[in-house]
Amino acid sequence: MSEDSLTSQLATALEGDARLEAAILFGSAAAGALRADSDVDVAVLYADEDARRSVNGELLSVLGRLGLAAGRDVHLVDLERADCELRRSIFARGQTLFDRSGGRLRQLLARTLQEYFDWEYARAVIDAAQRRRLEAARG
Repeated sequence: MSEDSLTSQLATALEGDARLEAAILFGSAAAGALRADSDVDVAVLYADEDARRSVNGELLSVLGRLGLAAGRDVHLVDLERADCELRRSIFARGQTLFDRSGGRLRQLLARTLQEYFDWEYARAVIDAAQRRRLEAARG
């Protein structure tokens, strides 16, 4: 299956599920680097907590349907519950399949970038403190 066909098939299968407000293809499929044994990574934004529970309650069925559409295994990631580093990577390198979130996806992107850059500053402060302790210990 071509990359365009894969994207189209996934978008159609996912967009038909009203419990999902947005979906982003990421990983090797989005990078154009699928191998024969690659799975397909898709991040989803659920409509609400009930939608999240509903999809999780029938996860095998959902994954099976998506796997048939994609012609390979599909790995779903809950975009709101993913860690900041993964969300940033998904937003930076992913391919949006659809977005009917009414701005929620953009808000999550803004929050992700703020968390990421806040953490970058905190990590720099922590690294500097650790270097000072190591230098002091060496005498």
